[in-house]
Amino acid sequence: MTHNTAAIALLLAALSPLSAAAQPTPSAAASPQPKSFDDAVRQTRPNTMRERPRPASQVAVLDLILDADAGQLRAARLERMQVVSANAPKAFARSRGSWEVRLLGPGQPVSYRIPNPLEDIEVENPSDSPTPFSQVRPAGPVPVQLIVPLARDGRPLDVRRIEIVDTASGRTVVEAPVRR
Repeated sequence: MTHNTAAIALLLAALSPLSAAAQPTPSAAASPQPKSFDDAVRQTRPNTMRERPRPASQVAVLDLILDADAGQLRAARLERMQVVSANAPKAFARSRGSWEVRLLGPGQPVSYRIPNPLEDIEVENPSDSPTPFSQVRPAGPVPVQLIVPLARDGRPLDVRRIEIVDTASGRTVVEAPVRR
C-alpha cells in the first residue's frame, strides 16, 4: 500500500508542472480591450465571412406623398426617387394587391402587384378594448416609401420609367423616369 501511495504522489508531482504549463496565464488569455462596440462584437462572435457580400443589384427608392380623403386616394406626388445598390425585395414572388408597379424600358415590360398602402392601416386599441387593433381610413397627406427592384432573377432590367397604376380604378398613381 505504501508503494501505491508513493507511486501516486510521484506521478502527481511529475504531472503538476505539465498541467501548470498548460494553464494560460491571466495576461496571455485576456484579449485586448475593444476600442469600439463593433470591435467588441467581432471579439465575441466568430467571423464567418471575410467581407460582407456586395449588393447584387440596384433598387429605386420612391418617397411618395399620398393625399387621402377617408382612405380614398385623391392625389399622389413623388417627393424623391433615388437609385441605390442594394439587394432587392422579393416583389415578383409576392405579387398581389390592387396596385400594379410597371417597370418600363426598351425591352419587354415587367410588372408586379402591391397592396394599396391606404387600405390596410391599423392602429392599436386601448388595453380595455375587445380587439387589439382597428382599421383606419386616413385623411390628409400620408408618406409612403416604396422599394422597387431594378433587377429580376439576378439580371438587371433596363428600366427607364416606373409607373404605378391602381388596377381597381385604372388610374395612374405615379409615373416617373428612372435616373441613375
